[in-house]
Amino acid sequence: MARRDPYNLKETYLKWKDKALKNGIKGLTKANSDLILQYLADMEQGINVAPNNRKGARSYIRLKVICSRLPYLAREFQKRFSINILTDIDERQLCGFFSEMRNGNVKKMNGKQYKSVRDYVKNFKAFWHWHQRINRKEGRDIQDITVDLDTSGEKPDWVYLTEDQIKHLCSEARYDYEVLIWFLFDTGIRAPPLTTTTRPSPPEPAKTSPSQPEPKSKPLSRNNLDRPVGLVYNVLLPFPSFAGNPVLK
Repeated sequence: MARRDPYNLKETYLKWKDKALKNGIKGLTKANSDLILQYLADMEQGINVAPNNRKGARSYIRLKVICSRLPYLAREFQKRFSINILTDIDERQLCGFFSEMRNGNVKKMNGKQYKSVRDYVKNFKAFWHWHQRINRKEGRDIQDITVDLDTSGEKPDWVYLTEDQIKHLCSEARYDYEVLIWFLFDTGIRAPPLTTTTRPSPPEPAKTSPSQPEPKSKPLSRNNLDRPVGLVYNVLLPFPSFAGNPVLK
């Protein structure tokens, strides 16, 4: 069964690719644009991936990350080192750039420091290893300049709702979503996998014989109310019209 795509990642990526194929990737030299599109084409089909990686096509969320981060790196290398194609960068330039990202000398467009430098490093390492593989097939040996790159990093801040916030959220939600929210809260299940495969529906009433008394409903367990539970708010995000409060009463 195909997974739902609540964030329209497939549509967004395909629109971006169609535009890039027609006009090139914005802000990049033709050589850089063609190289990144070639890399994406291979990742779409699962060609030239690392031997120890999962086989098959990369997911649309993965492709979306690539088409965001690699062009950014290519633009920065063009500007800082006058490099017209990603593969011309050398080891010292590469390590120096990511070091500058870590210490805050290379900032985001909003002036803030990057917190996920290791993600950019891992994306470039994956690209470079792909570059090595396609050249090895043609008999050319490319040096691995990513060996000394630092892939360490702190985990992002934990985002959570307090018990009072969850109660307030449930008080404003429809009954079926209230049940789903409390279910996620009690079990600790991550919301995105659940909401991409399920839809809440009210339970069917239990069948009883005339002589059997009606079963009493058991209250939901609250054994873990004393701990903050993260990502519960995500239960509402996969629904496109959340801004119009479709899940609210």
